[in-house]
This record gives sequence, structure tokens and C-alpha cells, in this order.
Amino acid sequence: MTLLKRYGHCFSVRQTPDSLRTLDDCLFLVDGISAAIRFHADFFRGKKLLEQPVEVHDWQQRFEDLWLQSLPGASATHLGL
Repeated sequence: MTLLKRYGHCFSVRQTPDSLRTLDDCLFLVDGISAAIRFHADFFRGKKLLEQPVEVHDWQQRFEDLWLQSLPGASATHLGL
């Protein structure tokens, strides 16, 4: 919560709907051409994509789809403003 209070202008917290809570993979998208993908949040196995815009595009699209389905989550203020 301290990070959200201090740097809330740089990021936001979103909450996925119940239907998507079973997703276990993690993505870290860097700049549209590079990414780090973990296939399951509990394991270190994954892949690093460096300067591979075609392959990163699919993961970027997946992230955008998840973003549209998610709802605003935590807020830094007590009132949620």
C-alpha cells in the first residue's frame, strides 16, 4: 500500500474476475519487443524473449485482454479516490 500511495501515478492495481482466478502464469512485458514469461507462478521455469516483437505481440495481446476484463482494485486512499 505504501508503494501505491507513493507511486500511484505510475501504476494501478487491477482485480481479475472470478472466472480468471485460476490463471497461474506470470508475464513481465518490457517495451513491446522484450518480455519474461513464467509458465506457472510457483515454478521458476519460463522463457526470456529479447528483441522478439512477433512473439511478444501475442503475450501483449493477452495482457490487454486480461486488462479489459479486470476491474480497478486497491486504492491508496481510504475513500478510493
